[in-house]
Amino acid sequence: MKNMSKLREYRERSGISQAKFAEAVDCKKSMICRLERGERKPSFALAQRISEYTKGEVTPNDFLAVG
Repeated sequence: MKNMSKLREYRERSGISQAKFAEAVDCKKSMICRLERGERKPSFALAQRISEYTKGEVTPNDFLAVG
């Protein structure tokens, strides 16, 4: 899923570890890892928290796109 790399790109560009990002959006680090690899899709609530935290750079719609 190409859009999951958008999450990784944001996080790496911002210098935030998976653990810190997970803490900031109230989920487990393993979920962030799976999202970035395209293995999982977030709940809508988590997608919204990610969007808020990234100030709209990663949106809920980004998680709907397929490969």
